[in-house]
Amino acid sequence: MELQLSRIEGALTWLQAEFSETEEMKVQNINTLIERMNMLCNALPFINNQMAIAKKKLNEAKVKAYHRVIASHKAMDEKISPMLAKDYVNSLCSNEQYAYDIAERCSRTLVHLIDALRTCISALKTERETSNYYQ
Repeated sequence: MELQLSRIEGALTWLQAEFSETEEMKVQNINTLIERMNMLCNALPFINNQMAIAKKKLNEAKVKAYHRVIASHKAMDEKISPMLAKDYVNSLCSNEQYAYDIAERCSRTLVHLIDALRTCISALKTERETSNYYQ
């Protein structure tokens, strides 16, 4: 499978718009909340797979960058500090790091939203049971 960065960015943008502080987050219908949670749960495997692909590409890019740094400094017979090499390699791999970061943020957002919806559903169920008990 290939990295689909535009889909990840689109998903994160959609999540931010769909689940921001709007009237839609004040839904009091358990079935609607369950549908929303199912939709998020269905998106999670794709995003987590994309995160794994991004991490693999990041690690591969870092290996190549370290080889280039080491080779160029050996050719010039110079020494480089480990911290400077690490910072330089990280800057060389900024695009790959961005892809991994955005996938990770999208995954975390999904997980947190799923947890929040689960909490809302539980609270509504408890409220319904309490209401039925007092009637």
